[in-house]
Amino acid sequence: MVALSLGTGCAGGPGGASGAGSGRGGGAGEALADGATAAPVVAGISVEVVEVKLPGPAAQRYGVPVAQTLTAAEQALVDGLQGGDVRHEPGLSRAARELARSAPDGSTVPGSLVDGVMAWAGLVDPPPRLAVVELPAGGAPCGAQISESCREALRSVITATRAGLLGSGPRWIGAGAAAQADGTTRLVVAVSERGAQIDPFANQVAVGGTIALKGRLLGKRSQPSLEVVDAEGRWTTLAARVNRGEFAAQLRCDRGRGAYQVELLAEGAYGPEVVANFPCTAVSRRRCRCGWRSSGSGRR
Repeated sequence: MVALSLGTGCAGGPGGASGAGSGRGGGAGEALADGATAAPVVAGISVEVVEVKLPGPAAQRYGVPVAQTLTAAEQALVDGLQGGDVRHEPGLSRAARELARSAPDGSTVPGSLVDGVMAWAGLVDPPPRLAVVELPAGGAPCGAQISESCREALRSVITATRAGLLGSGPRWIGAGAAAQADGTTRLVVAVSERGAQIDPFANQVAVGGTIALKGRLLGKRSQPSLEVVDAEGRWTTLAARVNRGEFAAQLRCDRGRGAYQVELLAEGAYGPEVVANFPCTAVSRRRCRCGWRSSGSGRR
């Protein structure tokens, strides 16, 4: 039996950023992604906070192309989806494989985990829409090798993704596959509608220094605006130079240690929308890091 679920990750943002860990989740007395020091208590709902250790180092800069070697199953998914307005984003495949490996289960992909993995892969896009498939234990291979039953499952994922997630207009996709400890195999397809192209920027800067944010909106979006919640929880709109869909601003990393959650907003076809969403974290008196040092997911 093959289980398929389609869904959308939950974005963190100013005032309620759901950043994944920043090295802060899971330890006694440490702050969770949203700044709390303990999981909330809600009658009838249990919450388990876990820490996810990501394989390998995080991307050193946002917006820099990522090299990702695909397995046979991942390549088959990409080949079946890309073409026309649908393009493969290797960084999104890196994120999809990690989500396939580390999500608590096929129907539970916490927004904090998605946010953390996206930052780890060097992506500033809001959380992608996801198609998640779990293949039963004891089946034929579906990863580095493709069996006939795997091929059939891949065709089903491609069909469901095209019908339920792609929509119309330019889309960026990634694909990941990972074997689970219980013998099952999880496949993930991530679909992103990129709303902005932002010039690459370093993920570290000395506290008191600045990060230059410069880019342009994509599609028919207009009126870009950059907002940030700093490490002290204060919300501000960054002063920006705007010329039609192009923008430039300076983010100062000077308000103490902790997370600085940045959102790029724009006016879209249906009103205001988040077109980029990424964290910066002040990690010492001398250095400010964009992204997370580690990733945790709140499981509920």
